[in-house]
Amino acid sequence: GNAAYIMPERDGDWFRVSPPAKGAKLAKWDNAHPLLEYVSLPLVEFDNIPVRAISTEPPALELVNSSVGTLLAAYETADSRKVALGFEIFPFSGKRSASLSIITLNIFKWISSFSTSRGYLETFSTKPEIVSVEQLDGYRGIIGKESFDAASQLFNQPGLYRVKYRDGEQRLLAVNFFDSKESNLLISNEIEPSSSPASSVPDEQREALLSVLALLATVLLVVDLLLVVARHVLLSRRAV
Repeated sequence: GNAAYIMPERDGDWFRVSPPAKGAKLAKWDNAHPLLEYVSLPLVEFDNIPVRAISTEPPALELVNSSVGTLLAAYETADSRKVALGFEIFPFSGKRSASLSIITLNIFKWISSFSTSRGYLETFSTKPEIVSVEQLDGYRGIIGKESFDAASQLFNQPGLYRVKYRDGEQRLLAVNFFDSKESNLLISNEIEPSSSPASSVPDEQREALLSVLALLATVLLVVDLLLVVARHVLLSRRAV
């Protein structure tokens, strides 16, 4: 993964360190690299601070060189970014040294702007030292010294694979791991509406409802008869 080694005391997997030294004189540097963007290195008093020379080999880049050796190196692969710094930048103090503060910010910006969790991995893009490849359905693909080309051919088959590398690392790789129907927009499927169960009213409730309706009908009929009789009586009295 991404990492920053500040004044390391021990060798790393891609660099070696020398014992502390003093009186370093700035020799050359690469301002084109993002780690040295906006940095004025001549303002850093390297001759007054302890330093450790960092020695590397390609593909690592030696960005700052001095009379005692490299003081800043960067190492970048397809899935990681790493920095080794041969002088101290902590505690962070912008007022004390603007150049050191800018270097600090550049380091964190450079390693944090690169994410190793991309959601995908190009097969064999970084680590070809494969020991074995096993498809998780139980099919054993490659064991031992089979060729790299054979592994490439095996990965042309869709599926989920467990890959073991020479350094002991294991990875799960999904190759063409999708259903072809996922992107087919022309598939038409009939939608059958589910038949809703018929609402059934218990017999007791039905009888009670009918009784209420019959009572209301009787009341309305009686009221109507009373109105007719009352109207007839009024008309008879007027006639007299």
